[in-house]
Amino acid sequence: SWPRARAHGRRAPGAMVRKSLGWSAAEWAEFRMWACCSSVWLFLFLCTRILLHMDWFRLCLYFSPGFVTMAWAPLQRDRSGWRLVTFMAILFMVYWSTIQCFPVQCRHAWGLRMVTDKGFYESDDAIEKALVMERNNFYVVGEVQDLSHTVFYPPTKSYKLTGNKDLGAESGQEFKVLLDPAKNWINTTHDRARVGKWVSPLTGGLSLDFLLLRAYCNLHRENDNTVHVYPLKAFGLNPNTLNATAPCPYWSCVMTEANPNGKLPFLIVLALMGTMNYLHYRLNCLPNNAFQTWFGAGKCRMWWAWFWAALLPLWTAMFIKTTFDMELTAFIQLQIDGLQAWYLDFTDTNNSQGQFHQILLVAVWVVAMGAGYYYRVAIIRELGLDQVWCGDTMNFGPGAEHPEDHNTFQVCVWRVD
Repeated sequence: SWPRARAHGRRAPGAMVRKSLGWSAAEWAEFRMWACCSSVWLFLFLCTRILLHMDWFRLCLYFSPGFVTMAWAPLQRDRSGWRLVTFMAILFMVYWSTIQCFPVQCRHAWGLRMVTDKGFYESDDAIEKALVMERNNFYVVGEVQDLSHTVFYPPTKSYKLTGNKDLGAESGQEFKVLLDPAKNWINTTHDRARVGKWVSPLTGGLSLDFLLLRAYCNLHRENDNTVHVYPLKAFGLNPNTLNATAPCPYWSCVMTEANPNGKLPFLIVLALMGTMNYLHYRLNCLPNNAFQTWFGAGKCRMWWAWFWAALLPLWTAMFIKTTFDMELTAFIQLQIDGLQAWYLDFTDTNNSQGQFHQILLVAVWVVAMGAGYYYRVAIIRELGLDQVWCGDTMNFGPGAEHPEDHNTFQVCVWRVD
């Protein structure tokens, strides 16, 4: 074993491999950290594939920030902030183009197929059947079992659902009739805003056509005969020039469904990755320094910056596409129009109350940012970041592009008892 090899004066296998490759101790430590962290990411990748039965396209897309970090971060020695920002911008365009080429085109193709399918779009019976199937994916009505009764009902009184077998178990036609007034409440008045929130998980909060398209795709999710799109058509390549098609499964119909609600998964991703980042550079208390030795924990690593630079573009692209059903240029124009409207309201002397609120909001932000900057040292010390600070490792400021240009000196202090 390795401890016995060290005790008898023999080299450990890792030291032998390092010597054969001609690497220094620091280079071998970085390779070991890269191999261990990459193995964990690959293990999570395979577990997601096996346990969730996810397709390769979405699996590779969602795990791509880790793979990009594996391939790119070890090659980056210069710490240029502009290089990091450029890297993020390029990746955002890559992710946006990928989503636009395949999932967005598939959703449009499914919608076109639905409106041209007269056997469905003009048939009330087919629509009612599809709506009931989709409703069953949202909620079902059934008898309360004994175990569920014990867990979810209070023990003070025995409840029995008798004589209410029709409670919520409406037919497709009745379910459709129930949704019609909800459609009017959502689109015309604000008096039933609460009802609109109840119906929005089914309708996407915007239109009942969202529910209808989702129900249509769900109705054909098991069919082998599905729609195909030309992904490269988004880049201007005519199908007559390059006849490359890709099938559109059920998930491609709902992946980019624009819904301003239901953004909790996006917050969970940021919280989970932030927690992993924090634990990696703070977890330095394990016995024998095992976590520090194998995973490089205990201090900030520069590859975390490249990981966030790869994750945030994907996160932003997916957040925009699942919130706004529009192109990138239209989204940018919408933000510019919003800023112009805010500026006009800010400078409108006739609306004194609204102008006062905006001035107060800007003042609060300026005071908060100024106080945070002034007390930054105290905040860092209070959070414990001064013990494992990232300034030396994650310096992307001026002069960090070529750290070898800096003068380094060493001070040795000897103590004689």
